[in-house]
Amino acid sequence: MKNSDLTTNLFDYHIYCRDRSSLLKYLYDHLKKSDGLISIFTPNPEQIVLSKKQKSFAKNLGFADISIPDGIGLVFASKILAFLDKGEEI
Repeated sequence: MKNSDLTTNLFDYHIYCRDRSSLLKYLYDHLKKSDGLISIFTPNPEQIVLSKKQKSFAKNLGFADISIPDGIGLVFASKILAFLDKGEEI
């Protein structure tokens, strides 16, 4: 779920920005039609800041199939951007 209607672009990462039921439906559908693995990361604000300083960490964080925000600041930012339908970096 790199770039979809379920994510918003936040600091060059596609952060999940919808409700829990949409996430569970996405995961259920993925498991139903594929036996492949899915990587789920939960970046927090400190990790986003660290990724701007350490390119290797940024590269690894970018491997996530889905990034669920961990931290109220990222949650609010992702929801505000989704609401405004911006999808651009802040």
